[in-house]
Amino acid sequence: ANKGAVSAMVLPDYTSGRNERDIQVRNVSISLDNGSCLLDNGELKFASRRRYGLVGKNGVGKTTLLKAIASMTIEGFPKHLRVLHVRQELKSVGNDTTVLQAVMEADIERIALIKEEQELLKRLETEDAGRSSDTPTTMSIEKKREQLLKAQKQKDSNDDDDADNAPKSFERDLKRLDEVYGRLQVISADSAEARASMILSGLQFTPAMQAGPTSALSGGWRMRVALAAA
Repeated sequence: ANKGAVSAMVLPDYTSGRNERDIQVRNVSISLDNGSCLLDNGELKFASRRRYGLVGKNGVGKTTLLKAIASMTIEGFPKHLRVLHVRQELKSVGNDTTVLQAVMEADIERIALIKEEQELLKRLETEDAGRSSDTPTTMSIEKKREQLLKAQKQKDSNDDDDADNAPKSFERDLKRLDEVYGRLQVISADSAEARASMILSGLQFTPAMQAGPTSALSGGWRMRVALAAA
């Protein structure tokens, strides 16, 4: 079930593109759910740092176009850009998710990286009996990465004779774990909660409101949560 007003975001592929910020996609074809053609051999063009308004009657396909852009299903749309589609208000699902939690859960890249970290550590513990992956979860990302690099260097110096016999999957997991920690550092994952709280405070949410359930908010406040999540 959808817990908020933020549509599922496709994580950017930072290895693609050449850091272009302008968007120009030709030969765009999009159809509505009922099969009607919204765009046929059209063109999308957005200049960086410019604001655009999408105007049209209900049912003409505004939301369909925005969803197609956010999901990056349009062929030729740059994959290195981060696109987030925010709906008009936060929809309650009848649970006790707090306002702060709702904003934190919208950071899908951070959540995905932390999940991958846990999976990698579990595999490494199985393959190496926890020797190189004994990384306490309470450590900061920087300390985790330092410990991982130290363990790798120690393993390389002590196990040169067994290096050729080490499973390739083990080495790949170690390398990927370092990449995960590197990316977590870049996005400042350790300070995510503090930043989310600061953003909410800027939108006039008191500490009590941040700790309260989203289901207790009115439509206007739910929209503010959606903006904070973006």
